[in-house]
Amino acid sequence: MGLRPRADEIVEVHPLVPDQTWDYFALDRVRYHGRDLTILYDKTGQRHGRGKGLQVLAAPGLPNALSADNVDVDMGLSPPCGRP
Repeated sequence: MGLRPRADEIVEVHPLVPDQTWDYFALDRVRYHGRDLTILYDKTGQRHGRGKGLQVLAAPGLPNALSADNVDVDMGLSPPCGRP
């Protein structure tokens, strides 16, 4: 999928989908730093009904990020206990 783990409050999503292969995908309940994420890609915006491109949806109250290629989202999370 291209989800890059980090120790800080940023989640990096860099899809590894080959060009011209998938028009859409959805990953739901992706556990990351103690939170559930939904990662959507919709080439035309008609499959998921949330607009076109890549989206990372986080818990209510956190910003959602949109991008055509890659997404970096500041989730406003505290680092896990015992980590810098």
